[in-house]
Amino acid sequence: MQPFKISKFRGGLAVTFYDTEGKRRRYTLSAKNKKDATPEAVEIVKEFFKKPSSQITLDDIFEAYAKSLGDRPTARRLTKTQAIRKFFGPYKPNQITEDLVMKYQASRVHYKTQKPIKVETLWTELGTLRDALNYARKRRMIPAEDVPFIPRPSKPAPRDRPLTRKEVAQLLHAAKTVPHLYIAILLLLGTAGRVSAILELEWKRIDFENDTIDLRVESNSPRKGRAIVPMNAGLKNELLEWRNMSDCNRVVAFNDTPIKSIKTAFNAAVKRAGLTNVRIHDIRHTAAVWMLESGSTIQRISQYLGHSSIQQTFKVYARYQPDFLRAEAAALDVTPMLQVDASPKEKHSDVQISSKVVSSNNTHTSITVDRRAEPEFAFFIEENADVILDELRQKFRNSHKL
Repeated sequence: MQPFKISKFRGGLAVTFYDTEGKRRRYTLSAKNKKDATPEAVEIVKEFFKKPSSQITLDDIFEAYAKSLGDRPTARRLTKTQAIRKFFGPYKPNQITEDLVMKYQASRVHYKTQKPIKVETLWTELGTLRDALNYARKRRMIPAEDVPFIPRPSKPAPRDRPLTRKEVAQLLHAAKTVPHLYIAILLLLGTAGRVSAILELEWKRIDFENDTIDLRVESNSPRKGRAIVPMNAGLKNELLEWRNMSDCNRVVAFNDTPIKSIKTAFNAAVKRAGLTNVRIHDIRHTAAVWMLESGSTIQRISQYLGHSSIQQTFKVYARYQPDFLRAEAAALDVTPMLQVDASPKEKHSDVQISSKVVSSNNTHTSITVDRRAEPEFAFFIEENADVILDELRQKFRNSHKL
């Protein structure tokens, strides 16, 4: 926002600022006090410096989009992604063609290694470009017809790399020589938090009396992916010991100085541990999978992870549930049909009971429910077979006691 000043002028108020050529500009305001004059002055200055849509470039759009995002991770990613801003920045939206986007895809390389970047990175960068253009359209910076189509490579399959307990033990052993990394990995596992949340965690948000850790930066303003989680006994003991050696307000610190990144130290520990294809975010993924394998529900894990919706958790982690799709698999079991069609040599009888068939031979007795006639009842029988059999056995025992 261009600087401006509100001052008295001819018995009223006026806003004063300088244009791009350094010329002083002054406009009379209708407001009678500075409180009401400020928003009026802001609109006048914004309108003065507003470019016509025909002159707006991607640089203008990226800048406006980044400001609208505030301190969200997307804003930081947009700031760091200099390649896409440098390439598309000088262009106007209506100058961007599919051929130009494909040229970017073909020419985009890592600035250090000069090797082609990963498909995941390219997919994310072009998605950010698409989001920025849509933001400009919604804010009427550009007309809808100027928004180009942004082709992207096929979305890569989601990363699926939970660590085994043995691998985690190897990693922790390798990290012990780097104390701040060791405590960071313990926190990542114990809270299932994101790396940013762990690096921003302060001692004041760890409640040793109630055994909780608040991963939120502000208690009255929760952020995506952050929650208040319980603290297990092992993590508590390690944190108490670490606190006695720390004089920094941040938990993860080196020489009493906050750590901005543990990526280099983490990758070195992975290498020392003899592991491959392990990234920091895999620790959070591992924690979620371990909770599911222990019998926890998707609903509870969603709260632990700080997800905004249970659908997000279900989409990623449902397949790790021990009984996931078990009922569906049971519905495809055809072996009961073989039991009904017993060998002709055996004594066999069928008694038709509505949509159910009681079948018996020399070795088995079975009840078959016609799924076509009573689908819901058939599913109920499958889900409660053990309970039903236990009740029948008890009823049988009681009848024989009389």
